Amino acid sequence: MLKETKSPPKIDSEKIEKNGWRQGAFLFIDDATKISIETPSRQDCLPEGLYVVLTQDCDLLNPDLQKEPVAELILGHEKPKPEPLLLSGKNPRKLHLKLNLTEKNCLEFLPQNRFFIARSYLENLKSSETLELKDLKILIHWIVSRYKRAGFPNVFNERVSAKVEAIKKILSGYCHNTLGVFMRLSTEKELPTDLSYSVSMLMLVEKLTYEQEDERKKIQEGFDKISELFLDVLGVDLLDDSEVKSMDAISAHEYGLLKQWDFDYLSFSNDKNGITAYDTMNI
Repeated sequence: MLKETKSPPKIDSEKIEKNGWRQGAFLFIDDATKISIETPSRQDCLPEGLYVVLTQDCDLLNPDLQKEPVAELILGHEKPKPEPLLLSGKNPRKLHLKLNLTEKNCLEFLPQNRFFIARSYLENLKSSETLELKDLKILIHWIVSRYKRAGFPNVFNERVSAKVEAIKKILSGYCHNTLGVFMRLSTEKELPTDLSYSVSMLMLVEKLTYEQEDERKKIQEGFDKISELFLDVLGVDLLDDSEVKSMDAISAHEYGLLKQWDFDYLSFSNDKNGITAYDTMNI
């Protein structure tokens, strides 16, 4: 007799939205409010495994334990080889880093596997290995991006939702060596049906990739296909300045005005060297 499978627990997202919960909302706790903390850091002992320190050097070395009592760590699981779509820090829920360390080909990181330990432990422990700077930059940027990922108006998301699967296929087939799709919307407001979003869309490409004529033509072909899909999207007008662009041709100011369109979970990887737009801008 087959066992009855239980449906995964669900939440009422509409109720949560009506209650005003969003990024930046305040939660006040008083004596009448009891909320259990659900985090791995509640464990008495740090689980066995390989960890990377996330705390900045100046905080890690601060002599005042009252000001900086803890060090933040993230657990890395060793993998035999990386998955291309999990490289470069674009997937917000999982990261793979290719390593040159002996007997370690790849480390997998999950954002929830972070722990705080008393910094005083580090007085009697030694670290034999350190991430290379390029890998550390990707790891730190990936962590930070969890809290600063670009959000788009709900109305805009609804209007383009029917084209998302087709866009993902094009990106996978033609544009996997890009740094991502970036947009600048005319407004961040939720527009009524009689008003349209004007959108500048850039597909950013690492300089060395852009200089390869065959690769650039392939990416351009994919970009053109995506642009054609937008012709059928009511309420979204793609502007003439939308284009494929090399990262060395964009200013820091222009980059700051853009928002990366990652469909909340879609990854763009550069399989050759794991470069992200963030790395190329050297911000």
